[in-house]
Amino acid sequence: MIPFRDLIFRQDNAVPNPAVEISYLEREQQSQLLEFMQKNSCAPSINQAKRLKELSQSGSLDLSAINVVMTEGKADPIKVTLPGKKLKQYFPVDYTPAQMEDVILKLLKNWKLSGGQ
Repeated sequence: MIPFRDLIFRQDNAVPNPAVEISYLEREQQSQLLEFMQKNSCAPSINQAKRLKELSQSGSLDLSAINVVMTEGKADPIKVTLPGKKLKQYFPVDYTPAQMEDVILKLLKNWKLSGGQ
């Protein structure tokens, strides 16, 4: 078994359930999964780990199947980061980040309602 220690152990050294399921994969499959996880900065959920184990036991787990299982049901999260320097010019000095976010979301909502594209 490949040491997944850094990826699967929590600080209290308890093994989360996905790690148990992953431990049943063949060595080469674990290597492929680890490579996928590192490349995509992700780890399998318990359901994904169980699916990977099932595919491994049926002899149909390969890199393509790993890709399918690890990407199914996951929408690409949208994250936008704006530098504080750029934002400060539009807000009062005492506005908190939460207040800024609230204003930005209200402006976006109004923009969408007015037919903004």
